[in-house]
Amino acid sequence: MKWVFSALYYTYLIPQLPGVIFQISRQNYTQLSRLYSQGVYLPMSMGMFYSVMCSEEMAYTTPQALATSVHVMALELQAGMLATLQSYYQDCQSWNVKPVSAVQKKPVTSSIPTLILEGEYDPVAPPSNGMLAAQTLSRSFFFQFPGFSHDLGVSNPCPTDIENAFLDHPTEKPDASCISSLQEPAFT
Repeated sequence: MKWVFSALYYTYLIPQLPGVIFQISRQNYTQLSRLYSQGVYLPMSMGMFYSVMCSEEMAYTTPQALATSVHVMALELQAGMLATLQSYYQDCQSWNVKPVSAVQKKPVTSSIPTLILEGEYDPVAPPSNGMLAAQTLSRSFFFQFPGFSHDLGVSNPCPTDIENAFLDHPTEKPDASCISSLQEPAFT
């Protein structure tokens, strides 16, 4: 399922995902191999991953808290998710990085004008995170883009137009009327 997470980084791939999943359920991996040939898999530094995961997340939890959080999420694949999180937790016990300061775990509070742009299908920075950030940023402007992922602005100028308007006049809410012309993906 790591490939789904990787594919969700790219707005242009989102419409293909239901079809790929359907094909896989029929033991047909042709479309999946096509995605991989397009460079969908996101390489990452596992050292960096564990340094961040261990210092920011696992240092502030327990195996019991992980089990509770997975149970609350009511995921169909709870056992797999719990096993993955427990594996991270165990790995972090020997990774030997210091926890980040507790102050880094607190929400940023500011009155500095802030623009928050979120793609509806972003797997790593979901809209709920942006909404949460906006709660403590008193002069923030939050915009969600339907059908988009993490790669805002790559496939459509709307996010860039809003960003430029904000940079020109950071204390004024940018014109975001272009969002109303955006549509959900035509799933294949």
